[in-house]
Amino acid sequence: MLSLRQAAAALYILAFLSWLGELECNSDMRRLLEDKFANYSNLVRPVRNLSRTTEVQMALFLNLVLDMDEKSQRLTSNTWLTLSWQDEYLGWNKTEYGGIHTIKVPADQLWLPDIYFYQNAANKYESFLKGHLALVYHHQEVFWTAPVIFCGHCKISPTYFPFDEQKCIMKFGTWQYDGNEVAITGSGR
Repeated sequence: MLSLRQAAAALYILAFLSWLGELECNSDMRRLLEDKFANYSNLVRPVRNLSRTTEVQMALFLNLVLDMDEKSQRLTSNTWLTLSWQDEYLGWNKTEYGGIHTIKVPADQLWLPDIYFYQNAANKYESFLKGHLALVYHHQEVFWTAPVIFCGHCKISPTYFPFDEQKCIMKFGTWQYDGNEVAITGSGR
């Protein structure tokens, strides 16, 4: 049976070893971030060959209809939006960085597709991508997801009210890039 002193010593050694492992993990993470972002520019589309198209997969899930204003024909919805794409500058061999396979990065530091909601009915257009974290995987995939509230124009026909059905189309696309530079594919529910 361990004495109180032996148990305390064993606990101290375990805590110290845990701290060393954390320190090593932090140094691997720091080195990875320094290696990947030392010469990275979020202004450059993430392809080594500019003739390649950046393919962005998009999924939009309607969580809740917050408001349907029939008079002004506006729909305000709470959604969950997910985007993913490949960034050819952000891949790494995880064995060289202590087994790290994913990093969380402020989205503002990454190249982001300039996706806009075309039926926007808010007072101004704002990029909904900034101000969130993105996951970057060792195999070059960037995964961005966040809840987003959209307010958009929606043509409403109350002819059969209260038994009518309304269909509101939400169209998204890039503002500055053409289809040869950035292609968006995806689905919504």
